[in-house]
Amino acid sequence: MASCGFVLLAASLLAADAPAVETAADVLTLRDGQVVLGQVVEPAPRGTVLLLVRRSWAEAEVPDWYARWSKAEMSTNRRARLQRLDRLRAWRRSRGPFVAADDSILRWIDGELARLGDPSMDSDSKLMRVRLSRGEVRSSLRRPPASARWLRLGWLSGFPGVENMALDRLEEALEGRGFLSDGEGTVSVEGLLPLPVETEGEWANRRAATEVINDPGLKFVRTGSILLPEPEPGQALELGGAVSALNDLGRLLDGKATDPLAEALSKVAARGRVGAVVTELEIPPDLTTVRVRSTLWVRRAERWGAAGARTAVVRSDELAANAGAPLADDPQVKGVFNLVESLGLGPVPEELKKRSLNIGAATQKALRQVRTLSLEDLNGLALPVHEVPAKESKP
Repeated sequence: MASCGFVLLAASLLAADAPAVETAADVLTLRDGQVVLGQVVEPAPRGTVLLLVRRSWAEAEVPDWYARWSKAEMSTNRRARLQRLDRLRAWRRSRGPFVAADDSILRWIDGELARLGDPSMDSDSKLMRVRLSRGEVRSSLRRPPASARWLRLGWLSGFPGVENMALDRLEEALEGRGFLSDGEGTVSVEGLLPLPVETEGEWANRRAATEVINDPGLKFVRTGSILLPEPEPGQALELGGAVSALNDLGRLLDGKATDPLAEALSKVAARGRVGAVVTELEIPPDLTTVRVRSTLWVRRAERWGAAGARTAVVRSDELAANAGAPLADDPQVKGVFNLVESLGLGPVPEELKKRSLNIGAATQKALRQVRTLSLEDLNGLALPVHEVPAKESKP
């Protein structure tokens, strides 16, 4: 008996020392000792903790807290739904006259109007937004960003008990569904959450981002006082547009023309849109550095304003000596050199051409950096017009 007791004691001590199974969920211990598994959201208002929790998990595991959270969200959810319905109707009225009947955003708006017309939507979301005061949380264990990403993918995939799954098992299961283990893309769970109550500015940002991602003609490139529509990758620069821009620059210097950005945004507004992205290029005369800044412009209350920007700076001397050589055959680069020569400025000297190509490579690198970050920002704001979540497939 004594030896049996010793074995049991040793086993209990080993179990106590063994680390708990690592999962993808953040762990919050509340003031009454109950444990909540979910994902902490930042930033949060001062003195509070914001948490995403799966509704069915909370109802089963912490029913008393779930009842309190459900009661607190009822009026907010109803207000958010009615607010969204009003805004979608207004968006449809302003967009409808300028797009085809099968427009993807219009189709999505119509589907949302039908879906949100059902009052049961007020408490039908898969996830809950829970707001706790700091005093209600005794301790917390935060998982790293990579684990947080797996949890969101698990929620999206509908895995039961994803909060308690060992992290390696969750990764294996999701990889089996085609998700990449080294993926870095933003994983949005907006479609699983109740609608938020949003200010007019927040809604305008969402609508603007959705338009920029889905509509053509809302992206521009600016250098100095020259503004051009952003060409699609691989497309040649529109020489006619460039010549027109140079003529506009001359009139601007003479005080006879308005700011080209103001004109472009005015035309965007005339088509019922509220969003545009302007990518600005700054290159000094010595062609040593390029600075690229991408800005989301949003129209609120009939006035345009910047709603966020991303910037990248790259020096050409940080690249390989002939980094720009592959650009020599690029249709856009050829278009620029042809434009200079067609304006009667003479052939471009080879040395200048080489330096221009190197700064072009630096510009290309800066553009990639900025566009990657900008697209993540836009995706984080945009409404889910294309409902089916895109999987990150293995090559």
